[in-house]
Amino acid sequence: MIKEGRRLVAYRNEAGERVSLRTELVDEAGQRHAQGVAAGKVRPLAGDGTPGPGKASHLLTDLLRCDGCKLAMTFRGLSYKCEKERACGICPAPASVYADALEREVVGRWLNVVTALEPTDAPAVKIAERWTALTLPEETEEVRGAREALDAAESSLGRLMADRQAGLYDGPAARYFAPLHRDAIDAVEAAQKHLDAVAPRAVIDTSIVDDGQLLRETWEAAELDMRRSLLRLAIDRVTVRKAPYQGARWDGDSRVMVEWAADEGSALPTDNE
Repeated sequence: MIKEGRRLVAYRNEAGERVSLRTELVDEAGQRHAQGVAAGKVRPLAGDGTPGPGKASHLLTDLLRCDGCKLAMTFRGLSYKCEKERACGICPAPASVYADALEREVVGRWLNVVTALEPTDAPAVKIAERWTALTLPEETEEVRGAREALDAAESSLGRLMADRQAGLYDGPAARYFAPLHRDAIDAVEAAQKHLDAVAPRAVIDTSIVDDGQLLRETWEAAELDMRRSLLRLAIDRVTVRKAPYQGARWDGDSRVMVEWAADEGSALPTDNE
């Protein structure tokens, strides 16, 4: 994997074979800023290079929910604990888990699930889309804006045609329809042309779900901010149940429920489009 500006790309040799390279994956001025702004999961660094206010310092912060009250869990001491219980609220089943055990459970599942995905699986589509937004934030936002502009232009044209069908341009008002119709069509064509021009700049990068070894190398080389963002490519929420009794042996399968990302429809083109 090599770094081109802010973009992380897989490196291939002249034969087209992927070559594993271990490089620094996070640069403070670019990559962390992209994570905070594009992924919305971590705050950007302050202007002097120091962490901004409220910057998360634990791997699973903001992903966790207590199954008892459905509210957040926060890090205290050596554990993630029900926040409502900490704040002296009443939770019917406050969850508390040693951080090391919970993080191993979540990361292990994350690796197993993502590396087993097929490219056409709904979670794989969403993961690739989020990865592209993380590594190409400016290009992704440009495509999203162009898609929204096209949708708006098409909606305006549709409303104009519906008004005509309803008789709003009958009689003396008919002379107004032709120029409005021409303007609406021009707006759609201009928006489509702009989308066609910017779309190739943010083609969905599927490398993070195509190659399990690449994913593992990316994880191992990443710092905390990037690891947090990597998990959130595939995971929307983690719900934790209270232990069945005090001193119970850790059983991640029964106590941890992961809500995986699902495809909600992408505005970006895929490599084969």
